[in-house]
Amino acid sequence: MAGRPTQLGDGQLAGMAVGDEEAEVEDMNCIRSKLGFCSQITEGSDVSGVSTTHSLEELSMPSFYARHAIDIDVMASRVVGETSIKEAIRAAVEQGTSWAEAVEDGNFCVSIADPNADDIPLIAVSKKFETITGYFASEVLGKNCRFLNAGCSCDPVNLANLRAACASGDPFTAILENRRKSGELFLNLLDLRGLTVARSPSTGEDLWFLVGIQVDVTHADMLDVHANLADIHAIISGIQAGLVEELRTLAVAGALRSSLEVSESQLCEASGNSTNVWCLLPTPAWRLGGVNTLP
Repeated sequence: MAGRPTQLGDGQLAGMAVGDEEAEVEDMNCIRSKLGFCSQITEGSDVSGVSTTHSLEELSMPSFYARHAIDIDVMASRVVGETSIKEAIRAAVEQGTSWAEAVEDGNFCVSIADPNADDIPLIAVSKKFETITGYFASEVLGKNCRFLNAGCSCDPVNLANLRAACASGDPFTAILENRRKSGELFLNLLDLRGLTVARSPSTGEDLWFLVGIQVDVTHADMLDVHANLADIHAIISGIQAGLVEELRTLAVAGALRSSLEVSESQLCEASGNSTNVWCLLPTPAWRLGGVNTLP
């Protein structure tokens, strides 16, 4: 993220606490006019479903990111409970498809990676990611998620398709053998897509992130899962569409958080060119064929 010039807004954050949050404000002042979105707010919903707006200053605070990483799991469970998705899952369960029970039981998590940074590092994970994999966010943020593949058998075709999806943001769905921190193997149903959140008005370049929904299907019937990948993708796409604003918020918060962790000397070397800023899109767009599609 250090290579992305950014300019944070000048709005005041009301109710700022003393202590650690004052230090965070100093960090933000250090990168003001260095790392930048020209929009000052991003919109989403809090856990109760009330529409909210967040300043970019707030989004860049580690305390905000930590709260949202927990909240998005609750929001995801709420989206699964929405009528259309719930009916699709219920129909699958009635047909004896065990993978659907994993989704219905909330045995899935969210991870977000930056495809434009070196080695495509994770910039955000939900709290449930920690539960499923056994890794704390502090251990994995900034790393490529291949650590989950350590000592695992990987289908070369799946790996090639996954690399292509990471480059283009095109949808990718597959079952991967992964390993928890404990060393235990598990089967991870990964659905990955690119989400564009901002655009450069000067170059037209998109700022997009890789959003993964991961489902632990270790105890599901694998023949059943493979036979129903299209249905699985449709249900998970519904979850992603229902979470689009929250995913945008978590992606931006994760990106800004990563920027705050860059050393001051690196930040001060960033370009201050006012034309090199990112404008948040009014509606985030999913990528398909390397281009954007509205959710």
